[in-house]
Amino acid sequence: MRACVLALVAVVACKGGDKHAATGSGAPAGSAASAGSGSAASPSDAAAVAIDPAMHNFCVRSMQQIGKCFDDDAFWDAHATAFFAAQKQPIDPAEKKHWIGVYKDSFASLVRSKEIEQNCDVMLAENQLPTKQQMELVDQARDQSCAAFGGALGYVLYTEGAFYRPRDGVIPPPELAPLPAP
Repeated sequence: MRACVLALVAVVACKGGDKHAATGSGAPAGSAASAGSGSAASPSDAAAVAIDPAMHNFCVRSMQQIGKCFDDDAFWDAHATAFFAAQKQPIDPAEKKHWIGVYKDSFASLVRSKEIEQNCDVMLAENQLPTKQQMELVDQARDQSCAAFGGALGYVLYTEGAFYRPRDGVIPPPELAPLPAP
């Protein structure tokens, strides 16, 4: 399936033919890292599952916070470190830089195409849902700093699987898949 966005949240919602993440080195399909212009699934894709308003609001808040932290290197460092740690991969500086770059490009495409809320709907319909405790952890970190938010969000996404692990249990492979042309 062609991956949609979040990180948040992220973030993992997919559409299309196969579940390759459109991000570098395993950024979450369905996370901001996997978004591309026009990549969010249609509203009918998410319609099959009732969307919990509290979880939807959490997703949107988290996506908005990624936007606020977009130019903060400490956010990206903490978020990428959480990803690589969860994958039990050594952190190669060049690979980390590439992962961050692809994630940022994808998130920017998602924002430009105004697909944040739609992406959250799809992620909530197709991926493991966050628990109340996970949402509280990320919300508390959001109030501290971009670095704290990046680390907490990364932990909840990549280690605990909220918005990252599909409900079917199949994690997208970590290799890059080209983004569709805008």
